[in-house]
Amino acid sequence: MDDYHYTDIQDIQNYVQWLHNHNEETSLIILASCGKDVIGFIAGDIYYYDKEQSCLVSNIHELVVKPEFRGIGIGTQLIYEFITRSKEKNKQLGKKVNQVILWVGKNNQKAIKLYTNLGFSIHSKANKWIKMKMNI
Repeated sequence: MDDYHYTDIQDIQNYVQWLHNHNEETSLIILASCGKDVIGFIAGDIYYYDKEQSCLVSNIHELVVKPEFRGIGIGTQLIYEFITRSKEKNKQLGKKVNQVILWVGKNNQKAIKLYTNLGFSIHSKANKWIKMKMNI
């Protein structure tokens, strides 16, 4: 979806580097593989202060599955695994986190449907983005 992603290779590399390095304590990246090939990943923060809600949330920054592997549950499994690991790590750290949030492009109907089917609901909108949340 051209409206929602970087197209310049340097921008992509910088963003992936940021996902990996922006906060060592809170960052979580999970890879999905098929053999030796990475076919998808999810990246986010196990806890993140949401100014709008004035509380800590788990925040999914990115969910990517290669097109030829979409529609078979990989994205769903990545989300479930992200939530499970976030809850476990937050419990270990003594952090009270009761929600997962993510932002999705308002025209990305496939993703909105996936997130809604998993239990996310629309929380707010900003320009071309929709903020969705799920209680955990």
